[in-house]
Amino acid sequence: MQKQTILFNLDDTLAYCNRYFNQVIGIFTEQMIKWFDAFTKEEIRQKQLEIDLEAIDEYGLISARFPESFVGTYKYFCDLTGKEKKKSDIDSLRELGFKVFKIPVEPIPYMNETLQQLIPNQVGRFDDSFNLNCVGDTFKYLNTPTILFEAGHFPKDYEREITRKYIFIALLAGLKYFYENDIVHNKIDEYVKIPQNKVDFYDFVYKNVKINYDGNEKNVNFAIQFNEVLNNDKIFFEAVIAQIDNLENYFGHVEIDAKGEIYHDGADNIPKVGSKANFSLGKSIQAVDGIMK
Repeated sequence: MQKQTILFNLDDTLAYCNRYFNQVIGIFTEQMIKWFDAFTKEEIRQKQLEIDLEAIDEYGLISARFPESFVGTYKYFCDLTGKEKKKSDIDSLRELGFKVFKIPVEPIPYMNETLQQLIPNQVGRFDDSFNLNCVGDTFKYLNTPTILFEAGHFPKDYEREITRKYIFIALLAGLKYFYENDIVHNKIDEYVKIPQNKVDFYDFVYKNVKINYDGNEKNVNFAIQFNEVLNNDKIFFEAVIAQIDNLENYFGHVEIDAKGEIYHDGADNIPKVGSKANFSLGKSIQAVDGIMK
């Protein structure tokens, strides 16, 4: 059994195996040998790697870099041998290159099954989009198939202790699956059955808050979100107003009905997106960092 490499990053909490890129590259070189039998697999692999690295230097970590290295290698050997470049060949190689980003999902359904026993209906699947500012996606663009754990939020767990516990349990379940199973089948169908995560929660939602706007009284709803702020090497949570009205499809971890109490903030007495969530409602309710005192 080929030795695999597992890496943990407890910030983004990711684990990966390097076999998947090797599998796809192996399929690529086998196909290339059929088209260009005068060359060795090693010669083809070296040209693909050269083109891949040149693309990183020129374009950075763009999403199509790895698949286009297959296409570029194909075009190089077509020019070298006089073979006609066929669109069907190019399309099939590009599709093959993109497959590598869909392969490493097999242990995820098992992790989900484990977590469902502890936190049922509280596991979601992200949209698989890429953000090169994130360490997990950076690894992926560097030819490292990646399983990325987004820690999410457990109610009132702003110190992340409970969240860390469940992430650790998921990691153990994944490692157990790797240890006990030979990863040969892609369980993409089971993976996509995990509900898609949606950004529809705020830390606080205040409803039926009365304001005076241009001499007219009206009720508004607004949402508050905690931002992490680094101060003297310590992380603090600072609550800001994140959304005003248009909250029909959103929820709050804490929802408060102001019942028509008037909003005061010591300034112009109108909630504004981005402002700190320090205000009062009527004469008896005061909120500091969004929390009623």
